Amino acid sequence: MNSSAKLRVSILTALTAIYCAHPAVGLAADSGQAAHGTKRVYKIKRITKDLLRMVDKAALTRVKPVYGAETALIPKEFVKGQESTQNASTILNFVPGINATSTNPLGVKTHISVRGFSQTQVGYTFDNLPIADLFNGGLSGGNNNYADLTNLIPITLGETSGIRVTYGTPAPDVNSVGAIGGNIDYLPRLPTKRSYVTVFSGYGSFSTDNYGVEADTGNKSGYGNLFARFSSRQTSGYLHGAKDRQYSYYAAYDIPQITPTSKWSLIFLLNKNQGVTPARMPMAVLNQYGRYYQWPSSFTYANSKTEHMMAVLQNKTLLSSNAVFGMKAFYAYSNSDRLEYVNPNSDGSSSFQVGSLRSSLPRIR
Repeated sequence: MNSSAKLRVSILTALTAIYCAHPAVGLAADSGQAAHGTKRVYKIKRITKDLLRMVDKAALTRVKPVYGAETALIPKEFVKGQESTQNASTILNFVPGINATSTNPLGVKTHISVRGFSQTQVGYTFDNLPIADLFNGGLSGGNNNYADLTNLIPITLGETSGIRVTYGTPAPDVNSVGAIGGNIDYLPRLPTKRSYVTVFSGYGSFSTDNYGVEADTGNKSGYGNLFARFSSRQTSGYLHGAKDRQYSYYAAYDIPQITPTSKWSLIFLLNKNQGVTPARMPMAVLNQYGRYYQWPSSFTYANSKTEHMMAVLQNKTLLSSNAVFGMKAFYAYSNSDRLEYVNPNSDGSSSFQVGSLRSSLPRIR
């Protein structure tokens, strides 16, 4: 068998293995002569992949340079299928170079790092508009990043159609705050041409449940197009006594066009959260009572109540075949209240012994 025939047989064997493992591979047939008769040689014509079935981080995102900076995109197809198991913070773990954690399934007390940059070195935007505190330069609650404030959840997965992560300083059209190490931009959900109503609910571990409804009017000539959504999620078992509930209200409206070359749209979102703030526990206490143990509420507890509201008015006008004028006006508001309680009857005499650690309850006067 000559070297050309050996090469063709090797290619045929490799392609047969690929085709059996990946039925989505399209093959085109060609004929060729081998040493012992006619062999059919297959050439790869196309390869298709389903993003939703890929596990590798790099396969879930498309990374490309934008204005000189690498940008990764989590597509809307993947975001839509993850709401029941992820929140707007932990889903970022599917992006290469990002580490994200939160203290409960809803996304409370998030910490996000982008290639080693975190806290005030990373920017957060919604539709390229800042969701960080502009007046404090992104610093809130004692040098904490906006997304790290206790019980504050500015964005939910049900309100976004994709997430764009920029490694390094973002493009000039991204109005971010403190985005030295990178920026995370949540793309808004927008109305579609299809009219539908969907009711959903779910239940998971740690007594976590969710329910809600979303509706789209479709493209109604002369009336515009409206997408509206309401959802509620709660969890009550991930830590002892640490209950948390979230309410999300969202609407996107395409205003009827006044002229064929100009389009106006309006987006509104309101996210509320209320729950018990987890306490940092001594390791000796956790070793004795379990990793989910928290102080009994008869001794101390802390409740947090937060809300974030944002309204965006946008216009796009076609000036010529090569020029488009864009304008955005927005209003953002956030509020956080925290109530802490310590039993006033606790004093130094109410001490307890746990393993080798001896602690005394604080004395309140």
